[in-house]
Amino acid sequence: MSKKLWIIFAAIGGTLFLSLAVTFFFFDLNISIALATDNLQNPNLFLKTCAAIGEFPIYIGPLLFGLVYGRTNKTKLWQLIANFVGFLVVYIASIRLIEGIFEEFFSSELGLTQQVLLAISSLLVYVLFFLLFQKFDVNNLEKLRDVSLIMLIVSVASFAGVQVVKHVMGRARFRALDENYSEFTNFLTIREFLGGLNGDNYKSFPSGHTASAACLLTTTLIPLKLSNKKWLAPLTLAIAFAYTFMIALSRVCIGAHYASDVLFGFGCTTICYIVCYIVFIKKGWLNVRGN
Repeated sequence: MSKKLWIIFAAIGGTLFLSLAVTFFFFDLNISIALATDNLQNPNLFLKTCAAIGEFPIYIGPLLFGLVYGRTNKTKLWQLIANFVGFLVVYIASIRLIEGIFEEFFSSELGLTQQVLLAISSLLVYVLFFLLFQKFDVNNLEKLRDVSLIMLIVSVASFAGVQVVKHVMGRARFRALDENYSEFTNFLTIREFLGGLNGDNYKSFPSGHTASAACLLTTTLIPLKLSNKKWLAPLTLAIAFAYTFMIALSRVCIGAHYASDVLFGFGCTTICYIVCYIVFIKKGWLNVRGN
């Protein structure tokens, strides 16, 4: 992509983002009242499912990193470290999935026995992934080393950034507000420093689920490295945007976040991705079709 096109896309994207941010600054509460009020007590199956699985794209990058570097790195120690990262990610993803299902559908939490069983099953799942990747052509996996590293960095950076801001802002979730909405604040108001430590109900801004879902955008690099079919990358991008929008909308409808929360959650991951992509391109660490 030429520099001129980059500037045009950046200008359009930045203008759209700022326009939405200004709109949501004034109408956050109104949007949540309109979309979430009827779903607070009895969220439907779609909303519960989105809450349970919405974060999963954030685990794709670290998992791919573990599998790719675990197979292609020449040093045994780094192979072991990479595979441990991959296993750890599968375990955390499994915990989050089962916890999400238990919380959303059964209103209960995991016990120690369930967590031990999950650890064993996660190890078996990762071994299955590992054996599957042994059948892949090493040359193709080598092509994915830089991509998997970008995906890992974006996942870690977006997660860390979102968590820090959540704790600093301490914004009350819509579902935690009283009938007079007395604790509602706009996204520029710091409720109290490190207010998010007061509990999950004060970690509204920005949306972690949306930031995690937006990590799916990084998968657009995979077809650019492995395939000459030009339609695959735009298709992957369209799927990533559709999935992220679905998760973002569900978070507002369920009363977990405001519209500005999901906007800035998406923005956090997108900025991490763009910065990482530009750095890799400028350093010559990333070579994809149509740079």
